[in-house]
Amino acid sequence: MCKVKIAFPTVFFLLIWVLICSCNKEKKYTLFLEGDWDCVLVKMQDAEGFTFFDSPAIGSNPSLGKLTIDAQQNVSCSVFSEFQTFATVVKDSLVLNGLVAFNLKENEINWVQANDTLKNRIFILNKTDLEFEYYNINLNRRVRYVFHKSN
Repeated sequence: MCKVKIAFPTVFFLLIWVLICSCNKEKKYTLFLEGDWDCVLVKMQDAEGFTFFDSPAIGSNPSLGKLTIDAQQNVSCSVFSEFQTFATVVKDSLVLNGLVAFNLKENEINWVQANDTLKNRIFILNKTDLEFEYYNINLNRRVRYVFHKSN
């Protein structure tokens, strides 16, 4: 009987602790997002499954563009990239000016602009790295963006 009295408060405390930690998951990721990010790689996969890369040239500006998110979850972004495919040059752009919203159950980060929401799948989100992928159904291609936190 004495062991049950001692174990109950310990188990109860651990349960409360797990509940508190799990509730703060979205807030933790929101804090990770705040700041300035440099785009260091853009990867495009076309309808046939071929993958093309765009990254800054050696010795040039170490970024393809910027992503900025403030404490109110406002986002602004300008990333322009070019992919040399087999026959042509394909251009892609990510221009955002709106809000950011999470759907952590689906591993999504959503960019909300006016009446439109761009759904992106999150691959990496921590204090220094952000990687997400957008599927453009109209052009039948996936574009993955890799960002590193600016210092």
